Amino acid sequence: MLATEPQPSTQRGVLAVAQRSVRKDMAVRTSPLLGTKAWFAPHRIGWGLGPASIEGWTVTALAVLAGRIARRWPQRSVKRNLPRIALLAIALLKGTAPGGPRAYRAYRQARHQQ
Repeated sequence: MLATEPQPSTQRGVLAVAQRSVRKDMAVRTSPLLGTKAWFAPHRIGWGLGPASIEGWTVTALAVLAGRIARRWPQRSVKRNLPRIALLAIALLKGTAPGGPRAYRAYRQARHQQ
């Protein structure tokens, strides 16, 4: 190795610092993919999506109820998983980008600006 070439460990360290700085500057999607009102928003604590409106809570409650009913269908794994798949699809379409505290703050700030 030439003296002017950086060491492999230095390259990894610089790359990690660059990636962290890029992640901090990335914008968070604060509106849903479908419609204008977000039914699901980022968690304040932890990571993911949670109900953010009455519609989100209603869909979640219906999915839990449908999941309870679907438990009675033995040997039909596709039908048993339909409530989970539907809830996931709705959360992805009617929710903001999943995230943690930083995404939650961006969502709240965007919501207050409207």
